[in-house]
Formats: sequence, C-alpha cells, structure tokens
Amino acid sequence: MKYLIASDFHGNIDAYKELKRAAENILPDKIILLGDYFDGSGVAPVNNELKKIFFPLLAVQGNCDYPALYNALDAGLMNNGFFEEINGRRIYFTHGHIYGRNSAPAVIGENDAVFYGHYHVPEISKSGGIWRVCVGSAGRPRGGSDACFCVFDGIFAEIFSFPSGKSIVKTKL
Repeated sequence: MKYLIASDFHGNIDAYKELKRAAENILPDKIILLGDYFDGSGVAPVNNELKKIFFPLLAVQGNCDYPALYNALDAGLMNNGFFEEINGRRIYFTHGHIYGRNSAPAVIGENDAVFYGHYHVPEISKSGGIWRVCVGSAGRPRGGSDACFCVFDGIFAEIFSFPSGKSIVKTKL
C-alpha cells in the first residue's frame, strides 16, 4: 500500500490543487488528510477540490475543524484518529493536538508509528521506541519550512515539498 498523507490546509485552495497533482503523479492507494481543512470560506470550496481527487480519501478532524464543517466534508470521516495495521505494525493517523509529538495511544508499542500534522513543520523522529512523523503543513507552513506532504509505503516515510516535489527527508521506519 502507498499512502499520501497531508495536513493543515487552512482553506488554502491552491494546496488542495497541489495535492491533486501530487496524487496523480504518485498514484497512492489511499490519501489520508490529517485535519485543519478550512478557513473562513466554509466547506463548499474545499469539497469542490476534494471531488476532483479520484483516490480514496480518509479525513481526521483537526483542532480548527468545527464539527458542522468537518461532518460535511466529502471524504471518509475518521473523527480524531484511526489505526491501520501495516507490515505487522500499528500505525495511528491523527491531527496531532491530542496525540503526536509528545504522546501516543496506549496501544502503540515499540516500532509502531504515529503520523500527525498540527505543528506545521515536518519532522521524523523516534522517541520512547515509537516513530513520530509530523507531515508538516500543506497550506500554511511555519518556521521557514516548505508546504509539504508525506508518502508512506509501509517501510519508508518520505516528506516532499509542494509544488516542486523535492524530497525533504526520507526515513526507514
């Protein structure tokens, strides 16, 4: 399986267009969106762009996603997060405001991983035996980082810059 993972669009419609272009090049089995989809423009502009992406979409709720808007997204809704079993490991996908950089669900163990956004700066690290992959921000990067997204194939996590597609970091998990 190949996953394209992105977070923190904050209503940036150009970032959704870049996500579509990246997906057409990468051909993921699944796209996982990790929250913070909107700004003040509402759900319609976001759904207009999501409808143009012809890959399975799963979406978790971010801390800036009001329930009425989140529940109207045109994607598979996963609330605050979800698990996938990938190559014998438990992988947790979440926004990052509850679990992420400093904490993980109790059922996550040695060599499992948490993928999250929220912090707007990409990083891949391992602490307490758990891999932590912050996919950065597709729509509102911080700290001098590029707008970015992550590709995970079950073994390698690689973060790419939007729109150049340049690899920022690649790590074997």
